[in-house]
This record gives sequence, structure tokens and C-alpha cells, in this order.
Amino acid sequence: MLEQEALQKNGYVILKNVFEKDSLHFLRDLIKSNSLDAPVSSEVPRLNVGSDIIYNPFLYNVEFLRLFFHPRIYKIMNFALRDEWYKGLEELPTFILRSMICRSSKDKLPWHIDSFIPYSGSYISTIQVVIPLEPFLISCKVFEKHKRC
Repeated sequence: MLEQEALQKNGYVILKNVFEKDSLHFLRDLIKSNSLDAPVSSEVPRLNVGSDIIYNPFLYNVEFLRLFFHPRIYKIMNFALRDEWYKGLEELPTFILRSMICRSSKDKLPWHIDSFIPYSGSYISTIQVVIPLEPFLISCKVFEKHKRC
């Protein structure tokens, strides 16, 4: 229950060592071999320009979707997003995966307005799940003003 409590208290939770590195390397290689090099265009968001990106990667390989069904991740998503009004579906998720993007950013990706981290409010309607497939540095600077790191 500690992870759910951290989510309620802080608006985010960091899970470490959830996946085997080999499985993540496999998915990272899939991204690199199937990615779209985002062109410079008025239709491409500025944060995506020049980055390797795959939209809806589970269409390439179902393993991307299975990441979300890891017990530690699924438990938090179910806790945060479960809709109590769906009776008789206790064993099934009552939330949807709205979008999934895999990216290998050319630069450090700044936190931006649709990051929803840290989440504030007593009713959670959206949750961001970030699964780094490349070396990743957790910086507490973004959370300092919230006194949550």
C-alpha cells in the first residue's frame, strides 16, 4: 500500500527496478528500428522535432502494451483510475489507455503542461506512466517548489 499512499500524498510515485534490463533493451531497439524521425514542420510539436518517435507502439509489438500489466504498475493504475460505478467488473480494468508514445529525445525533455506531474486534486482522472528505456536521471528540481522530493 506504500506506493498508493505515496501517490495520494505526493501526486506521483517512482517505482524502481520494475523490469529486467534485457526486456527494455529489446523494446528500445524496436523503437529505434521503427521510429519516425520527426521532421521540422508546423504540424510537429516542437518537443518532438528531431526525436525518434513511435505513436501507438503496441501496433508494432504487443510487448509495449504488456508493460502496463506488470503487477506493480497495474496495481497503481487500478487504484488511481478505477471507476467505482462499474459494478460486476471487479476483475477487469475500468479505465482506458488514451495514448502511448515512445520517444528517444534528441535533448533533455523538459516537464511541460501536459505532464500532470505532480498530480493535484482529490479525484484522479489522468495518470502519466513513464517507463524509461534509456539511461534516465531523476531530477528533484521540478518537485522542489512542491516540497515533494
